[in-house]
Amino acid sequence: AAPKPPEVEAFVRFPDGMPLSARWVPQLLDRKLDLLDYMPALERALASSWGARAAFVEEMRDIACVLEFDAVDFSFVTVLLRCVVRRQFTVVTTDFRLPGDFPRSPPLLTVHGLLDGVSEPLPASEVP
Repeated sequence: AAPKPPEVEAFVRFPDGMPLSARWVPQLLDRKLDLLDYMPALERALASSWGARAAFVEEMRDIACVLEFDAVDFSFVTVLLRCVVRRQFTVVTTDFRLPGDFPRSPPLLTVHGLLDGVSEPLPASEVP
């Protein structure tokens, strides 16, 4: 078997207004290429994730009551939802935290009860 090429990682630090960091691993490392030769692929990967997060936030704005969202890098969106708890309607806010590799990784959801003040992260297995 051929030896596995070493893993190359590129870390990008975003400005303070953009809290997401990105990690990109090229499929195959070509020792003949300079690291700058990988920049177009890195830029495509970052733009793809940024575009997917922006589209998600835009879709939420169309279908839900959006209270706030990150308009710079689209790292989160908070919506107001009406749901049934113990056979009674109640209102909750739900935070969607979008990771840097969204949509490959699902958002982290946290539900905040407005009446009782309880906040509860929603496990990925329970996200519809």
